[in-house]
Amino acid sequence: MNYALKQIPEEDHGKAGGKRAVERIEEIEAIARATDAQCRTWQWLKNFTALGVGGPVAAIIYPSTMAGAARLVESLRQAGIRWRALGHGTSILASDEVHDYVVISLRLLDERLTFEDERVRVHAGYSLPALVQAAVERGLWGLEGLSGISGGIGGALKMNAGTRGHEIWHVVEEISLAYEGEVRSVPAAEVLMEDGQTCLSDDDLILAATFKLAPGDPEEIKAEMDRLCDERLAAQPTGAGIASRIFKDAEADSTGRIIDQLGLKGKTHGGARVSETHAEFIVNEGGATAEDVFELTDMIRERAKREHGLDLEYEIDVWRDETE
Repeated sequence: MNYALKQIPEEDHGKAGGKRAVERIEEIEAIARATDAQCRTWQWLKNFTALGVGGPVAAIIYPSTMAGAARLVESLRQAGIRWRALGHGTSILASDEVHDYVVISLRLLDERLTFEDERVRVHAGYSLPALVQAAVERGLWGLEGLSGISGGIGGALKMNAGTRGHEIWHVVEEISLAYEGEVRSVPAAEVLMEDGQTCLSDDDLILAATFKLAPGDPEEIKAEMDRLCDERLAAQPTGAGIASRIFKDAEADSTGRIIDQLGLKGKTHGGARVSETHAEFIVNEGGATAEDVFELTDMIRERAKREHGLDLEYEIDVWRDETE
């Protein structure tokens, strides 16, 4: 694509005398102030991820405008300070260690949700369920298949949320990215690849998206939304604890059936458990650590490789501090 962010060169990591991000808190706070953003230092990621695990991070920064977010990313790049986009934390498995980088959240952007005929423009920190509901109420087809998926717009775009035939990118017309301190608009056609995935990397900060929808009857759209939502919720664990889907389905079979065949349904480690009803999910029963989850996922991957020759891939975004 034309506007991909440049990765921070290896020689720029740990600029300012070789200091780590956790030793540059005052500098990070100054960058946030200069870009009209709020900065909260030394935050526990377990308080911001749906699975409820994750160690402390140097800072979480909340830009107030898209222009400010673009300047923020460029300032961090020039300073050699690594960053990651948090979204709503619904698809993140963060390790228990100290995370030596900055996290950016777009949830406090002051950009409004705007409808113009069959198009809707929304910032990346906006709630996906709220967008789906707003589109259905206006009698617009295209987003109803995303009902029941939690999280924000940016995360949904990154993960290409949705089931086959209802993926979010099917109705994306244009996105806005942070690029060299500016907001750049990019047609969806320049981002999408032939396999339906995108060429976006972790160094691309999505700021907003424009969706092209189709008019229809609100009652009919709502009925279809409810049907698809019920199907999705029926495939998720219920009861106590919070759960996240961990692995992508293998080409040969669903991950849930593979894990069931391995006899690992209900397997526990610490406060984490493989769901007995939907084995592709791991449940935090309360007090689980990321290490508990990694112990289970490592066991599942090792057994799947040894007994079925399968290399299970994470569907969830794994965050580890890779400084060393």
